[in-house]
Amino acid sequence: MRTALIFFSSLVLIATVRADTGDSLRYLTSADTVLLEIDAAQRKYTTHVFAPKQTVYSLGRFYGQDLDEIYALNPALATAPPAIGQEVRVGVPNRAIIRYRDGRFRRAAHAPVVYRVKPGETAYHIAKTVFRMPVDTLLAVNDLPDHSLAPGQLLQVGWIPVGGAEAPSAPVELGPLQRVSYANYKLYSEQRDSSAVAAPPRRGVASWVPGTGEVSGQLFALVSDVDPGTYLKLVNPANKRFAYVKVIGAPTDEQIRRERIDLTVSATTARLLGAGRSNFYVMME
Repeated sequence: MRTALIFFSSLVLIATVRADTGDSLRYLTSADTVLLEIDAAQRKYTTHVFAPKQTVYSLGRFYGQDLDEIYALNPALATAPPAIGQEVRVGVPNRAIIRYRDGRFRRAAHAPVVYRVKPGETAYHIAKTVFRMPVDTLLAVNDLPDHSLAPGQLLQVGWIPVGGAEAPSAPVELGPLQRVSYANYKLYSEQRDSSAVAAPPRRGVASWVPGTGEVSGQLFALVSDVDPGTYLKLVNPANKRFAYVKVIGAPTDEQIRRERIDLTVSATTARLLGAGRSNFYVMME
């Protein structure tokens, strides 16, 4: 039996998702259409075009994704933030999609979500396996007379609130060091915005001393050729974990010679980067 809660229009205007340039909290308008695709790992995602003042962090919060999930879809972002106009993949979990429209639904507050049929896919597979919805619902939403589908056909599968796809479960809380890193990230972004030329990423060897940074709870680094007060993004290429840190000075020449290092980081930074007890490689930006 077809549910009476859903009554989507079958006339959906398909368009590329447009990035709003107003602020970092507005990523969709009701005139946009979210086009979903599936990658080789069976992750559903849409492509977002970055606009001024938008961040990877706020994009993830909008779609209910954490940073690790976004970096899994965009490995290059682990070493370089997105540029304005750059296309970024962001996951869209089923929990973020509204599939049942009731009396409280307002069209002006939602953007339609559509899916492009792949060769060999059936209505049953798309409804039951991909989007976990009744087959009759999928047919009713798209005004389909039967289960026949054609490759490339666009099917509406629900809606996303233009204010953000809030997950029904409890939100993931940032840990204390992650909150410090995010605070540093905002200063790092301001620093890059005010700089005429951004330094290219470079690789270095880092060491760390147990206990440093624990009392203050801060993330910092000692780098010989970077001015104190500068904020850097450090990425551990072994696991893609990252941290935004403040440069507070330089390691001694003796440390550089004895340990064959390029920088020293606090123990708090090493923990956030998932470093082992020995020296480790980092990407600096």
